[in-house]
Amino acid sequence: MEWVQANFLWALAGLAVPVAIHLWNGKRGKVIAWAATAWLNPKESQSSKSLKLEEKVLLLTRLLLWTTLVFLVVGILIKGLSKNSEPRVLHLAIPNAAIESEFRFELTQALEKGESVLWLAEGLPEYEEGVLPEEKFEGNNLQSFFDEVPNDWDSIHIYTLGAGKEFQKNAYWLPQRPILHLSESDLLENKLFVDLGSDQFLGLDSQGILQRFEEKGIEKLIDLTQGIPVFIELSEENKSQVLSALSAITEVYGLNFSETDSLKAQVVFSENKPLQPKEDQLLFLVDSEQKPDSKNEINLGSPVSLTWAEVIEKGILPELILDPVLSFIEFEPDRKLSSAELEKKFNQILTSKLAKKANTNEYLLVFIVLLFCFERYLAFRKNL
Repeated sequence: MEWVQANFLWALAGLAVPVAIHLWNGKRGKVIAWAATAWLNPKESQSSKSLKLEEKVLLLTRLLLWTTLVFLVVGILIKGLSKNSEPRVLHLAIPNAAIESEFRFELTQALEKGESVLWLAEGLPEYEEGVLPEEKFEGNNLQSFFDEVPNDWDSIHIYTLGAGKEFQKNAYWLPQRPILHLSESDLLENKLFVDLGSDQFLGLDSQGILQRFEEKGIEKLIDLTQGIPVFIELSEENKSQVLSALSAITEVYGLNFSETDSLKAQVVFSENKPLQPKEDQLLFLVDSEQKPDSKNEINLGSPVSLTWAEVIEKGILPELILDPVLSFIEFEPDRKLSSAELEKKFNQILTSKLAKKANTNEYLLVFIVLLFCFERYLAFRKNL
């Protein structure tokens, strides 16, 4: 428990109350009449005015009871105040000079509002205007940076170029779905293209977005005019989902796939690994719990990341197929992801998946009841 409102602990001064009661009870003596009382010296029969600490166990029990009660009340007050406080906002920026320059105003404004601004790097270093952190950003470690983010933020903002190399995985998990801020800066010009035939080419525009267009004077081409042979060995339902995804890729990007019955096809969709997988073949495992053993084996949905049902529900199957296919044919320029593509990659951590914190107030309440019963037991025995 964090004592955010520590000034409420002034109530601990009330510890003097049980001490005073205890001393008063100890001071008040009982008069016992006996035959020789009249012969005593009056001074000797006077009660002692000195205060003595007796029944120390009972006193300590009362002190502990009051202290615990104060902590319980402070905890409840803090919990109530935190609900009515300002929302906690976190800003995360990928360490890049273009991002820092473009979003400098937004980041400094956030700092002035008292919001947290951190770099997405190891240790989540704090943002400082005009200064990039020494820690380098690596896209394959992005989820580990997200794992360092506490769970109590009300909203999370992410500032990014939107480049594919920044977000290399299919799914990321955060306590809240982030608000994305994509840079408008142009990426480096890419001169690698895929020849689709019929004077159509697949490549990246100046914004780093993958699209079809006509281009002359292209320096390097990947010939896919004959399409990509595909072998599908799936249940009817799963096969239908895969064919729909391939059809969507063809419609949007012009990349053709031709289904074949040959196991020697370049791309294979299967629910199980073959006994002898080929190195020059791209294997997609569909609705399978088997783990990939090489970079040419892709699991489309697993309990570790997103299940097959979640992939279908989110409608991201075409993207999950397209990226590995482009890498397989050695078309790997850094492309800019759209806002829709990025948003689909993020998932909110469910409350049930978060580490459940112990309810300190409940523990304190049980402890107080036990202390009170023990205190009453001692007081009854000693008649105090």
